[in-house]
Amino acid sequence: MIIFALVFYLVLAIGVALNWLPLWLLIGYGGLGLVAFVVFGLDKRAALKDKPRTAEIKLWLLALIGGFGGAMLAMGLFRHKTSKRGFLWPFYAATAVHLLLAVGAFYYVTAGTPVAG
Repeated sequence: MIIFALVFYLVLAIGVALNWLPLWLLIGYGGLGLVAFVVFGLDKRAALKDKPRTAEIKLWLLALIGGFGGAMLAMGLFRHKTSKRGFLWPFYAATAVHLLLAVGAFYYVTAGTPVAG
């Protein structure tokens, strides 16, 4: 999970650096990822201290609006929600939606760009 999230952010950064993707896309996914990382970390802390937890629907929505990268980092680093299949399937579906959107945006932006060679 950690490697996947890091690769996603790296590809976004490279796309921005090469002017293939707009900067706001990287900032948006990065900001939402940071929020998700913090929320997942706080939920893990609450689980360890037997305190009130963040509802799973809120965690899914956070991933759905674009925070999946930070959520994946937190899940991998904190070993949080990684074995709960009922949580993972909707989470992976949200991730797939964003990956398809990112690939679609890449092809849309680069359509008609001549390839060197």
